[in-house]
Amino acid sequence: QRQWFGHELVPEAAFNVRGIGIREPLFNPNVSRPMGTGDWLIMLFHKAPRLEPHSAAPSHGPKTLVLWPPGAAQFYSWGKAEAKEPHSWIHVEGTWVAQQVETLDLPVNTPFSVPDETVMISSLVALFREMQLGPLTDRVILQNLFENFARGIRRQLQPETTTSLVPPAVLRVRRQLDADFRRIPPLDELAELAAMSRSHLCHRFRECFGSSISEYVIRKRMAAAQ
Repeated sequence: QRQWFGHELVPEAAFNVRGIGIREPLFNPNVSRPMGTGDWLIMLFHKAPRLEPHSAAPSHGPKTLVLWPPGAAQFYSWGKAEAKEPHSWIHVEGTWVAQQVETLDLPVNTPFSVPDETVMISSLVALFREMQLGPLTDRVILQNLFENFARGIRRQLQPETTTSLVPPAVLRVRRQLDADFRRIPPLDELAELAAMSRSHLCHRFRECFGSSISEYVIRKRMAAAQ
């Protein structure tokens, strides 16, 4: 299954599905887009793909997923067998997509493996069917389907990268920052919320989320502005 639903980008879109492909064979040995596609391209390689231009052999294992954001360089190819190695993909655009990726802290522009590929396939099938309804297509249903897909991918990431291992006190701080990201609360206020010292909170926050508190807030602001 493969279908394009719209070829023109919609800059003001909050969420829009532009195209979907499900288990489409790879025919072109080298797909290279230095400037990306202008939208989000999310692609699952069911067989081992070649994602490095200078690698003659497959560079990643089967069930590799990549989220390419707008403007990011893209390169992919079949690893061994032309027209026999399927891949599934979706082109989406809109500020709501960026917010979902940011909120769920999904890896961007970085290949990673997913144990259960049916999470993406079932979501693509549901999105495909909804898009084929034409005038009856419900945008809220589309957004719900995409969010369920994104959350399913989040749950499949390695345990050490999930928020299930983040201390509840640090999660409280992040929820506070998410709720009021237009200001950076005083560190003393956040430390009191977490019942930690300032230095310990800063250390634990960076350890759990890979950035300082101020950097996290700035990323939230940029996502909202985008």
